[in-house]
Amino acid sequence: MRIARFAAGDEVSYGLVGTARQASAGAGGGEIIAELAGHPFGGKDSTRLTGTTYPVSDVRLLAPVLPTKVIGFGVGGHEGTGGTGGELDGGSVLYLKPSTAVCGPGDPVRYPAGTQRVEAEGELAVVIGRLCRQVPPSQAAAVIFGDTGALNVAARDLAERDGQWARAVGFDTFCPLGPWIETGAEAGDLALSTSVNGEVRAVIPAPALRSSHPRASRPPPLGAHPHSAPTPTRLPEMSRPRRSPAPARPAWRPAPRCRCTARSATPKSTTCTCGC
Repeated sequence: MRIARFAAGDEVSYGLVGTARQASAGAGGGEIIAELAGHPFGGKDSTRLTGTTYPVSDVRLLAPVLPTKVIGFGVGGHEGTGGTGGELDGGSVLYLKPSTAVCGPGDPVRYPAGTQRVEAEGELAVVIGRLCRQVPPSQAAAVIFGDTGALNVAARDLAERDGQWARAVGFDTFCPLGPWIETGAEAGDLALSTSVNGEVRAVIPAPALRSSHPRASRPPPLGAHPHSAPTPTRLPEMSRPRRSPAPARPAWRPAPRCRCTARSATPKSTTCTCGC
């Protein structure tokens, strides 16, 4: 099942993507979206159809999911921000993209000021369908809702300058998602094509995605698929700043006693009232 999020006029809805019958008026056998009454992450009635359909060419496809965050993995030994050119190991880096980086599959990527080197890599994004934490690999399939495409955009010159990736991968529009979510597909049935401005830049075949998908029966380390993405440069090693030692505390000395004879008239008080 293919689930898309789209805008038709001023209305935003979810829908099921399919192929229209040749006899459908105005569809011409092309792809259509059947509107859903709710959203796919809701209850049992979330996939109820409204009866309204749209040709895909007549709507604007949006990011199919609005995540609270996007989690990426930088493979150890692979130079650059993110990327999947090797295997995950103890030296791999987990990084985050904020929700504000997410945009639709056809939205323009906005170049931030101060960077001269923006690169992008097509990745398979696994959509988690419910709240979870510390899920063992054997139970990963139970929390996976489906798969979609992601464009991992990074300002690599800023990553080199900063020594970390938070700014380089987190700009607005630096994580296009879509065009829709594939649910229930086996890892070997998926293939990923990445295009920029309508030009196909990379194609990841199904066997490569099968080897890297967390739903695979015996998955090797993630990120084992080769593709034709540009080779990024290696980030400098991040050093933890050392905290300077705290200054030595001066030895305690009793406060000098007041030599004045003026004392408060309050009984049992030794407070000086002369202001000395």
